[in-house]
Amino acid sequence: YYTIDLRTGERVKLSDLFRAGADYQTKLTQIIESKMREEMKADEGKTYFVDDEEVNLKDEVTNAQFYVNPEGVIVLSFNECSVAPAYMGVVQVEVQPAELEGLLK
Repeated sequence: YYTIDLRTGERVKLSDLFRAGADYQTKLTQIIESKMREEMKADEGKTYFVDDEEVNLKDEVTNAQFYVNPEGVIVLSFNECSVAPAYMGVVQVEVQPAELEGLLK
């Protein structure tokens, strides 16, 4: 994805959405891990690498592609096999602005 600021025409990085000095990576990682655990608990067919020591979820979050949908929800997209087995395909996780209160610009 290419996330572009329509006012300036500049490409937006994930870090651009957050206040300077905000530890958004840790918060996003906690939110995403929690959502993945909830999904696995609700559906035995879903598997995520949240307990795999070889996968650094925080690094995956930091490097994830993203976009902001019309409702202002941040949608993080993880490449196939990066946070889940291949059968799960590309994984997308939605993060509501309210979940990031105090960190967003």
